[in-house]
Amino acid sequence: MAACATCKNPLPEGARFCPRCATPVAFTEQPTDFLEADTFAPAAGATPRTPAIRPPSRPRSHASGSSPSSGVDHGRFEPGTILGDRYRIVARLGQGGMGEVFRADDLRLGQPVALKFLPPTLEHDAVRLGQFHSEVRLARQIAHKNVCRVYDIGEADGLPFLTMEYVDGEDLSTLLRRIGRLPQDKALDIARQLCAGITAAHERGVLHRDLKPANVMIDGQGQVRITDFGLAVVAGEVDQVRVGTPAYMAPEQLAGKGVSTQSDIYSLGLVLYELFTGRRAYTATTVRDLVQQHQDSHITRPTELVHELDPVVERAILRCLEPDPGMRPRSALAVAASLPGGDPLAAALAAGETPSPEMVAAAGERRAASPLVALAWAAGLLAVLLVGIVLQARLEVSNRVPFDKPPAVLVDRAQQALTRLGFTARPVGTHWGFFPEDEYLRHVQEDVAFARAHDAFTGTPPAMLFYYRTSPRRLVPLNPLTEITRNDPPTDVTDMTITVLDSNGRLEWFHRIPPQRAVTQNPPPATDWSVLFTLAGLDQSRFTPATPEWLSRGPSDARAAWVGTAPGRPDVPLRIEAASFQGAPIYFRHVWPWSRPIRMEEVPVSVASRILGAINVGFFLTLLLVAFVVSRRNIRARRGDPEGAMRLVLVAVGCQMATWLLNDPSSTEPHEALNKFFLALGEALVSGGLLYTMYLALEPAVRRYWPDSLLGWTRLIHGRVLDARVGRDVLVGFAGGSLIVLLFGLQWPLQSLFGYSGIAAEVGNLRFFEGPMYVIGLFSSFVGFQAIFNAMWCVFAIVGLKRFLKNMWLVAAVASLFFTLVAAGDLYTDKPGAFWVHFVFAVVVVGVIVLMATRFGLLSVAVTFLMTNWCSSVPWTLQTDRWDFPISALSLGLVALVVGYGAWAAQHDT
Repeated sequence: MAACATCKNPLPEGARFCPRCATPVAFTEQPTDFLEADTFAPAAGATPRTPAIRPPSRPRSHASGSSPSSGVDHGRFEPGTILGDRYRIVARLGQGGMGEVFRADDLRLGQPVALKFLPPTLEHDAVRLGQFHSEVRLARQIAHKNVCRVYDIGEADGLPFLTMEYVDGEDLSTLLRRIGRLPQDKALDIARQLCAGITAAHERGVLHRDLKPANVMIDGQGQVRITDFGLAVVAGEVDQVRVGTPAYMAPEQLAGKGVSTQSDIYSLGLVLYELFTGRRAYTATTVRDLVQQHQDSHITRPTELVHELDPVVERAILRCLEPDPGMRPRSALAVAASLPGGDPLAAALAAGETPSPEMVAAAGERRAASPLVALAWAAGLLAVLLVGIVLQARLEVSNRVPFDKPPAVLVDRAQQALTRLGFTARPVGTHWGFFPEDEYLRHVQEDVAFARAHDAFTGTPPAMLFYYRTSPRRLVPLNPLTEITRNDPPTDVTDMTITVLDSNGRLEWFHRIPPQRAVTQNPPPATDWSVLFTLAGLDQSRFTPATPEWLSRGPSDARAAWVGTAPGRPDVPLRIEAASFQGAPIYFRHVWPWSRPIRMEEVPVSVASRILGAINVGFFLTLLLVAFVVSRRNIRARRGDPEGAMRLVLVAVGCQMATWLLNDPSSTEPHEALNKFFLALGEALVSGGLLYTMYLALEPAVRRYWPDSLLGWTRLIHGRVLDARVGRDVLVGFAGGSLIVLLFGLQWPLQSLFGYSGIAAEVGNLRFFEGPMYVIGLFSSFVGFQAIFNAMWCVFAIVGLKRFLKNMWLVAAVASLFFTLVAAGDLYTDKPGAFWVHFVFAVVVVGVIVLMATRFGLLSVAVTFLMTNWCSSVPWTLQTDRWDFPISALSLGLVALVVGYGAWAAQHDT
């Protein structure tokens, strides 16, 4: 005879509790029907660690409307019994270990309900009564169409009962016994509904702990209701582990090691196995055999039982049945996402849930495009882009001035000029570059009559200039994070020179720093000014001496000035200013009517530009502040995608460091090179930190309210670089960028069409002329930071508007107006031409970006920004015989790589 494990008292055969100390009976060998139908459940007097065992209690057959004399057992209530002056009993629906359920009519509301009573032996059990109340409390937290609703708890004649939704149908266990397995399409439909209902419970922190076919009702319309939350608990508040039906317990739950959402996932996998095969996963006849089968992981593969079963379904089921909880899907929605067909994102949103990053990556269509279609799209988009580039190239200043002399020739001309001016010492530091003559360009755009009188881009007056700097010391900019320019480092070291030539190689401006300390001759030696005139290509005899007005930056002991006209332009007055120190020229420049003394006068900025600039800065700072607050909240709530954010940081840091390696002038001193490395690394980490913050603030909100816009982006950031959705989003973004480039090219022709007669002049990034290293480095920066950051703040703002405005059309309209205001300073403020044309142009450009963001998502809008910013930066030329054509060819080749990658990825169905 068995004895109690606590007091050693002999136990009567079949006893559930020790008659002396009320300790529940420990695990014993039980027949098969116990494993399949009954539950381990807490009992009165049980300690938290020891589950009690309920013996099998089979529901008895009954017929609604039968009389007692018919011999049919209607349970404790005969049909027609009125409870609490409100509920009229219709029939008993079933009986189980956790209670007895009756169908009744609610006479007050006029609708059918289900009433659940505790078994008669447990009606006054404090533990079971507590469970009864807990079932109501937990089940009422879950409002979902696939969860049976529990209304309230009531009492009639001292008997507590639950009122629940009445489901006119049958439970899944009965259905499977009646018809066997379900057809795959119907089984998939039920499986998705099961996943949705379990997700709704888990989202509220509720663990079901007794998920089995008998607790899944199927109504007449085929809709699923998960029932019986009598053993449910709040996650993290589990006091007893081995509670539930042994045959549907997870291994860790059966072993008493723990229970979690992954335990419910395991039970879900067992239900799905039975749903698709018509058989149970485990065939054990005793608890000991069941534990052994769990340890051996002995499960017949579903496809061995149903040969035509989709292998994708089998993989989803077997993942749920992994012995290690960490290897199972993270959520029931992830299980739904792994099933063939359906839309798990729509299911998640309908359930009011936030899909995980893995679900977003797994969702959406995966149909690959045919090679012919992908190549046709790529070729068509490149054709549209080329039209925009052709129109843009016609406006580039570098294409309209004499530009046949490459930088090496202009450097040689500058060195020859320095030699003729008496500077023969070899400099330690040199630097060269191009820059536009902004004051002249502003003048020809404002003075239409002047611009139309002569060709404004003949080279005289010059619209494009070239500078060559020399220094007896190494040139190190004051800002170590930027490149050397005309003004950084400042020209404050003795014998520093700046030689400025026009695009024809003629001297336009010269400046040399005189000695800081010297013994001077008084009067100073005579200066030969004719050398300067010769280098400038001017005939000194055609100029009249005048009183000097302009001063050099350093001291001089002789000054001179002349007035005349520009060669070949008698209508353009020209003033020449020069200075020397001890007979050596230190200053020479052309002074045109539009020349401004910039050390004395600030460049005028309109009030509109200042206001719009302030709005732009305010918006940026506000966005960053909100992003910091939201990302901190998401990190604490564990709502973000830190893995994806860290991958983004690595991409940003890598691209920024590549930009520094390719673009930053090398340093000869090791300590200086090391300092620059750490400064560049710090700047890259700041860029990565900004993207990390923005991503953690943005991604959870987009995933919650707008997950479809993250499909391509999430797949790409998680390493699926060859994916049909990624390729589609890249091609769509390229289309948006190409359209904007085309609009840029059409801007000035439209101005002319509406009456503007001025000169249009565009200047790209002239550092492109430094060569391929700079081009590739800048493209790396655009890809790794600028395009992504711009896309993120754009989508972040749209998501914020969507949370408040709800309607997507209204969100798009408000976002377009707002972004137009923010970007107005760059798009139309202080530009010549009709204001309203610029404004309409700005609205259309912003509208394209908003369309990319609202319709196609983050990846598409990032590619749109990449193409727009890149193509507007390149100083395009399509003249193949020009020295700068390889730069344009390389820039176009990088663009072609993007569209080629999109077309290639779109062909992969992975």
